Amino acid sequence: MPTEAAISYVTNLILLIIGLVIAALVMLIGVPALLLGLPAIGAAGPAGIGFLLVGIVIIALALLLSVVSVIALLKIREQQNWARWLLLATTLFSIIMDATPSSTETDPIVAGAATGTGVFTTLLTLVLLALLFLPRSNAWFQAADEQKRADRAGHHGPTGPAH
Repeated sequence: MPTEAAISYVTNLILLIIGLVIAALVMLIGVPALLLGLPAIGAAGPAGIGFLLVGIVIIALALLLSVVSVIALLKIREQQNWARWLLLATTLFSIIMDATPSSTETDPIVAGAATGTGVFTTLLTLVLLALLFLPRSNAWFQAADEQKRADRAGHHGPTGPAH
């Protein structure tokens, strides 16, 4: 694995682990708080229930994106070219999700802190993804693709097919 890809892999893995830990903490705190607030949500009528459903969908999408990103990262280490494209897609989708307004933006202090952290994380993630598309990383992924094509075509190397 080229140095650029290794830096991207390790740093992305650390960021994903931190993100999953934070998501778990949010769920540990948020689910009981949500359950305690159910009477208030019910009293708010359809708007409250709609807000609850949107929150559940956003949490589910965030968790799904995290799981898919971890799988893609692990496949990148295995030199799977499709995995870096999948990681790029999940990252772009995450950026779009992060850019959508949330209820925290009503508090200017919370919104400012979240925006600053989000911008830093977004820029860092884009730089890390760019490392996977630099020439040395491209060559590494392409070499694996060429080897797979050769294996499928029946070229098993100088020693013949493996038994």
